[in-house]
Amino acid sequence: AQAAKGWWLRHVWTQHSLVQKLTFFFCLIMAAPPPLTAEQEQVLLEKKKTWAKEANVGDDVCQNVKCRCVECTCGAGCTCNVSPAVVCDPCKDFKTMMMAKATAARLESAETWYKDKISSTYPSLPSIQASELMDLRRADASGIVFVDVRPEAERLISMIPGSVAQADFQADPAKYSEGKLVVPYCTLGLASAAVANELLKSEKRPWAEVRNFELSLVGWCHQGGELLDSSGAPTMRVHGVRSDVAALFPVSNYEVILESA
Repeated sequence: AQAAKGWWLRHVWTQHSLVQKLTFFFCLIMAAPPPLTAEQEQVLLEKKKTWAKEANVGDDVCQNVKCRCVECTCGAGCTCNVSPAVVCDPCKDFKTMMMAKATAARLESAETWYKDKISSTYPSLPSIQASELMDLRRADASGIVFVDVRPEAERLISMIPGSVAQADFQADPAKYSEGKLVVPYCTLGLASAAVANELLKSEKRPWAEVRNFELSLVGWCHQGGELLDSSGAPTMRVHGVRSDVAALFPVSNYEVILESA
């Protein structure tokens, strides 16, 4: 188990970007159960031995005290809660639960940030959330135009399907928005709020409605939203802008990066 742990730590450290490393170690910490006392560890190991004897699995008994599964089927090489190579179903369930909890905490932090930074600055600005947009897209995707207000380097990593760059939109608003719902977005909704606010002041309004995308890409990813890369192919990569913002994206499923494409 110790050898396996060492291999995985070296692999993560040498083969992944800084953000991926930090995300991995955060998940490992969040997914790990609380430590046991020496007495509790001994009780756990005895229970594992008793189960192994009753199940006739021989001497290949789990010795990993971070694995809280008494009926662990991994054997002496168990790495449950030590490395990502988890093969024990009960521990998989535990990790899934803890990662879901960590993701929920990230979403709550993002919502608090939006309320403090944006809702207070633009109290009357109409907004829309990811879940609402997904419902509208399923009903009629052609009735929505997403305006990506982020820098090109971030857009090159990925964009929401149906998006147009801000510069292109501003060059010919009627072409993209005639009778449609216009939804400016960025990473969290701050830059897009300023754009949405300006659009609402426009004299010419070919669109039917303008709403700022609340939580923008962070909210979109928390809802499992699709992303497309610069070639139009599906991707799970998304630009995190900087480390504190990257830490608000879901714990799993998306690859949050800080480098340019």
